[in-house]
Amino acid sequence: MTAPLPISLHVNGERIDAQVLPRLNLADFLREQLKLTGTHVGCEHGVCGACTVRVNGEIVRSCLMLAVQTHGASVETIEGLFSALEHIRDRKPIIIRSEKDGVRQVLWAPEDDR
Repeated sequence: MTAPLPISLHVNGERIDAQVLPRLNLADFLREQLKLTGTHVGCEHGVCGACTVRVNGEIVRSCLMLAVQTHGASVETIEGLFSALEHIRDRKPIIIRSEKDGVRQVLWAPEDDR
């Protein structure tokens, strides 16, 4: 069996130092080691989008990315996005679907702006 490798990254703004097996995908790392269960594994082929996260600002499918590939990176999960949006509870969601990659995005607008 291959030995775990050390990685350092930022997840939702928090520095994380961990040991991961080279074949561990990012989705499983987030869910199992960091207990960030908002990232789901649906199809395991990157088609459904349930595992979508942002790595260095780019949208990626975490079921297709290895955790070791995020060494030195910044990862944002749905938990990080939610905590960043908590201050807009009085706003209503506007959900749009990207034609480019099929990812749903949520925009928040005050009630009087809709």
